[in-house]
Amino acid sequence: MRYEEDEAIALTGLPVRRLDLNDLVCPEVLCPAVDANGLIIYVDNNHLTPTFTLSLWQALDAPITKALRNEGFR
Repeated sequence: MRYEEDEAIALTGLPVRRLDLNDLVCPEVLCPAVDANGLIIYVDNNHLTPTFTLSLWQALDAPITKALRNEGFR
């Protein structure tokens, strides 16, 4: 989803939460093609590989859970 689409949804009054993943994906000034574990990060110029994405689950678990709890989801 593009930024403009999230903004349009947010303006409808529906609950929207954003997670900034920049530090997980690109922790340096120049984004690496491979992470510290040797996983290829990008499929193309702006899509992450499934393997790299799955490697992020532990880092994403707490922020996603917190965002859902703040909206009353269980």
